[in-house]
Amino acid sequence: MKTTIAFVINAFPQPSETFIANQITALIQTGRSIDILANELLDIGNSSQTDLLARYDLMKATSVFPETPSNFYQRLTRALQILRDSTPVKRFALLKSLNVFTYRRAALNLDAFYQGARFVRHGDYPLYHAQYGPNGRAAAIAKELGLIRGKIITTFHGYDAHCRLGQVASLVKFYRPLFTHGDLFTANTDYLAAQLCRIGCPEDKIRVVPMGIDTSFFHPSVQNLRRPTDPIRLLSVGRLVGWKGHHLGIKAVTDILSTNQEVHYTIIGDGPEKSNLQILIDKYGIDNQVTLVGMKNQEEVRNYMQNSDIFLMTSTHDDHGRRETQGMVSAEAQACGLPVVAFLSGGIGSTIRHDLTGLLVEENDTSGFTKAIIDLIDNPLRRKTMGRAGVDFIKKNYSLDVTARAINELYCNLLEN
Repeated sequence: MKTTIAFVINAFPQPSETFIANQITALIQTGRSIDILANELLDIGNSSQTDLLARYDLMKATSVFPETPSNFYQRLTRALQILRDSTPVKRFALLKSLNVFTYRRAALNLDAFYQGARFVRHGDYPLYHAQYGPNGRAAAIAKELGLIRGKIITTFHGYDAHCRLGQVASLVKFYRPLFTHGDLFTANTDYLAAQLCRIGCPEDKIRVVPMGIDTSFFHPSVQNLRRPTDPIRLLSVGRLVGWKGHHLGIKAVTDILSTNQEVHYTIIGDGPEKSNLQILIDKYGIDNQVTLVGMKNQEEVRNYMQNSDIFLMTSTHDDHGRRETQGMVSAEAQACGLPVVAFLSGGIGSTIRHDLTGLLVEENDTSGFTKAIIDLIDNPLRRKTMGRAGVDFIKKNYSLDVTARAINELYCNLLEN
């Protein structure tokens, strides 16, 4: 049996999932050997971490699972090929996936078969670390079938545990194999841990481990380019979707401008709400005070953070109640020395210390949000004090070193038992 740990992930490298590569490299630095098992291999040029991927040779460490055909006839044909090419032991294990009493519809549409078949070509690992619940479920089904024997730890990130109104039962059913055969589950905040319990995860198997921040990369600038005559620079980073709340940030800026304060608000990100946000900016006539700069790579994001004054975490919730489970960007902003103004929504409050590293406002209290921003604008000394406290807070609680040690300890406990 290999001593290497297998990371089971989605497409790699994903430009929006830099935290996965960061976690892998942090674990490698602790002495761990990692293999990456991915659903899809993307071109390294898609990543904003090309230097990091090359330095640790992560592309070479990545193997790709066989694709599951969408057409049922192709699924059946490919399944017969997989059975023919498998060893008798694995062939028998795969055939168990066709048991309709155990897997029901997943047996009939060959979903259970292909969940297990993903692991046929790979050797067995002592421990599988799945990122996102569906990948953990696939590993759990493979273990249930007897295709793998290793321990399974699954890290949930938020969307994979969120259930819309009236859909709790279906998610409980979907994750039953994982919660039965998985050994340990990590959530980035207590908020997400509570969601896991709601969909059937055993509470005694949950550990809260936040996603770590690379504080060697996200740090205050040695040379701040801000001039004393510059307007106060506000910043938000995130996908341009409704529940990220960028429209609330724009509304706050219009209210601040009405008090004759000079501010400039930069929003980094792209998404379906871009045109609506631009319409809102045009409606208020604040094109010179609010700028949508589109997607930026990690270095560019950091540079914006290092040369801004206040970070606005505007996320609230969508129509189905989905919220941020941690809020990585607010932690990255604090690591760069920015005080944060945020709505107390989901798990965001876990990454900010109210009145110490930032200001938390009740969800949807837009007037309170605006007031908190104005309070920091009017108190430059308070901004600086909060900024320094934020840097210390993130280093102590959210740095990659801290979170990698926590995960490594979980690995040790699982492998020893």
